[in-house]
Amino acid sequence: MKTLILSDKPTIARLAERLKRASSHAEYQRIQCVLIRATLGSSAAQIAELLGWSTATVHVLHSRWSKEGDAIFDLRGRGGRHDQTSAPSRSSNAWHPSLNARSEAAC
Repeated sequence: MKTLILSDKPTIARLAERLKRASSHAEYQRIQCVLIRATLGSSAAQIAELLGWSTATVHVLHSRWSKEGDAIFDLRGRGGRHDQTSAPSRSSNAWHPSLNARSEAAC
């Protein structure tokens, strides 16, 4: 079996510190997934059972961690078109372009 996660002391210490600073439940579980493998050497099936995940998810996360490192723990917020268009604008009438044109013409 290929070793994706090294169980050396600096890696374990870094992951343990990162676990303490986790800001969300999802980030906490991702760190746990890698940390359990590094400290206990558990199989993907055992880790999946502990976390309530599928074995494939654990495999993917371990593989991504070996390629990308700690960047996999930095989760982006949800986005999408709604969040893109609902950003605050300089005018209170942002949703009505005709009202914007009238208020700018009045100035």
